[in-house]
Amino acid sequence: MAQCTNIIRNSVKRSETKDEVSYTLDYTAIFDGPADPALASIANVNGKFIPQIGYKIPAKITERPSFVESVDAAAINDDHTKFKVTCKASSKAGDGALDGGGGGGGGDPSTQAELPKTRIEWGVKAYTITRDHDANDKPITNSAGSYFNPPGIDQEDGDEVATITNYVKTFDPVKFRQKAKRLNKDAFLNYAPGEALLDDWSARQQSIENDDGTTLSYWELTFTVAFRIGGWDRQLLDHGTVQLVDATNEVFDPSEPGEFDDGRVAAPKVKITDKNGHPIECGLDGHGKALKPGQPPHPLFFPVYKSITFADLGIDTKI
Repeated sequence: MAQCTNIIRNSVKRSETKDEVSYTLDYTAIFDGPADPALASIANVNGKFIPQIGYKIPAKITERPSFVESVDAAAINDDHTKFKVTCKASSKAGDGALDGGGGGGGGDPSTQAELPKTRIEWGVKAYTITRDHDANDKPITNSAGSYFNPPGIDQEDGDEVATITNYVKTFDPVKFRQKAKRLNKDAFLNYAPGEALLDDWSARQQSIENDDGTTLSYWELTFTVAFRIGGWDRQLLDHGTVQLVDATNEVFDPSEPGEFDDGRVAAPKVKITDKNGHPIECGLDGHGKALKPGQPPHPLFFPVYKSITFADLGIDTKI
C-alpha cells in the first residue's frame, strides 16, 4: 500500500455572506506509489494531515474557527502519486465558532483531535501452484492416460489479502515480537482457524496538532493478513529415487545405520529402476512405494507456520 510522504497546504480562500463565512483549503498530498482519492482524502504524515469532516480548524488558519463540511481528492498526475485535496469549511452564526463559542446551534466538536478510524483494504496476492487435476477435476495425463514426469501443470492462483490499519495511543513492541508469519488459532474475519496468515506488520509513530496548540501523539499499526481456505500447509508431490520394501518390524535401534532418528521403525530401501535396471526417479504413493502405471500423483502436506491466538494481538477489525 502506498504511503503518504508529504502534505502541502497551498492556499486558504475566504468568502462571506450575511450568515456564513466559508473557507476553501487546498492541499497537495504526495505518495511514494500509486494511490487512490479515498486514501489521499485521509492522508497524514509526520504531524501533517488532511482535516476530516467535522474537524474544527483553528482560527490561526482560517481567521476564525470553522468546521470542515466536505473533503474531495483528485489525482493531478498520470501515475496517481500526487493529489489535489480540497476541504470546504464554514463558520455559521450560532454554531459556537462564529459567535465566539459556547451557545446554541449545531454544537461544537471537541477541540481535541481524535484518532483516525480503523481502515481495511482488500486485495489479492498471486502465487503458483502445481495442479494434477484440471478445472473439471479430470486427471492431467497424456493421451495414453499416464501422468507426466514431473506430474501436473503450474497454475497461478491468488490469496485474499487484507491490509488493516489501526490507530492507537500506545504501542508495546514486545507484544508483537516474533508474531509475523503466524497462523490464527482462533477464527478471524470469518475465516476458520489455520486459514489466516499474519504475513507482516509495521508500526509508525504519528502526531496530530490540537486546536489549543498541543500535540496528540499516536501509533499507526498496519497488519497484512493473507487468507487461504483449507489452510497453509505446504504441498509437495511424493516422489523419489528409492522405495520401501516390506517393513522388518524390528525395534528401533539408534546404532543401526539407516534407522529413522525419530523412533519409527525403519524399512529397507531399494533403488527404483526401469525395466532395464537403470535407476530412475518417479512418483511415490504416500507409503514409500513407487506409483504403478495410471496411479495418480500423491500429495504430501507439511505444516510450515506456527500458530498464535490473533485475539491476543488486539487487532481492531471494526470499521
